Amino acid sequence: MHERLVDVLGEEVAGFVMEHLPPVGWADVATKRDIDQLAVVTKREIDQLAVSTKRELEQSTSLLRAEMATGNATLAAELRGEMVRQTRAMIVTLVITMIGSLSTIAAIAH
Repeated sequence: MHERLVDVLGEEVAGFVMEHLPPVGWADVATKRDIDQLAVVTKREIDQLAVSTKRELEQSTSLLRAEMATGNATLAAELRGEMVRQTRAMIVTLVITMIGSLSTIAAIAH
């Protein structure tokens, strides 16, 4: 092959071409068919990864929603309890203030 290249292209170009040939036999060089098969396999693997990723994302979303619902329920219960405590304290303060005011008015009226 080298000799034919020297005859056609000259020594310098023939040497350059030979240096850039694969170091193995032509049977080891990928063909268009090999690349097409690799593309099919790669696409299949990417599709499987997409399905797997979508399933994991849906599961994570479901878990997150459940955790948020639990957190919201807990927060609502705590808020409701605090509102009841504050309302009771306000009513007690209001009743005591009214009793004190009425007692003062009654004392002044006598």
